[in-house]
Parts: sequence; C-alpha cells; structure tokens
Amino acid sequence: MPGLTEKPLQNTNILHATGGDAEQTMPYMCSSGSNNSTTRTRPTILPDFGQVYSFIGSVFDPNVTGHLQKLKKMDPIDIETVLLLMRNLSVNLASRDFEDHRRVLSSYEIDPKKDNAFHVTGSILCSQSEGAG
Repeated sequence: MPGLTEKPLQNTNILHATGGDAEQTMPYMCSSGSNNSTTRTRPTILPDFGQVYSFIGSVFDPNVTGHLQKLKKMDPIDIETVLLLMRNLSVNLASRDFEDHRRVLSSYEIDPKKDNAFHVTGSILCSQSEGAG
C-alpha cells in the first residue's frame, strides 16, 4: 500500500525467569520508528501459575504436609501470588454470598491431627497481614 511504512520489530531484551523445573525465555519486542529511536524494555517476571495453583490445591489436601517448607522454597513472585490469592479466597469465603456454603462445610468433621493445612495457611495469612501493618 502506498504511504504505509513498516516498522520492523527488534528483539531488544531477553529475560530468563526460572520457576519450578522449567526455564522461560520471554523476548521483549519494540518497534523502531527511526534510526535514532530509543528502545525501551519493561522487565516483567510472571508468576509460575502452575506451581502457585498446585500449591494452593495441596493446602486443601489433608494428606499433604510440609506446606511452609514448600512455600519457603518458591520464588518471591510465586510466594506473593500465593499469599494474594489465599487472602482473596479468605475474603470471598467470609462474605455473605458464601453463608450457605459455610454452613454446609461446617457440618463436616475435620480431624485436627491429620489436617494441619488450615493451621499453616492461617499462620501465613496472619503473619503477612501483621507485616503489612
């Protein structure tokens, strides 16, 4: 098309983020409009959502232990994501919309000797909120 100029994309930066067993490579592409253009990069590290949701799921499995140790071995961005999602879950479950669900769940008996996941999660959320204040 006449009058239309293409701006080539250049690979300006490659970020390697490790999470779990896999290494992710994320190129950042910037458009260059002229020969003297400045390229900007925005370094962003994304959480390993597979690891995050796997951890959250394991918290609710009464047969899984060692949650705090697993959490301590995670990358900081993954820890922050886990704590954020767990806090959101706690807020959502405490809302009026979930009253019927809470009544049903409270009718189940929980063996405190087997189920330490709730204690670990509670202590993590409490320590996070104390640190923020």
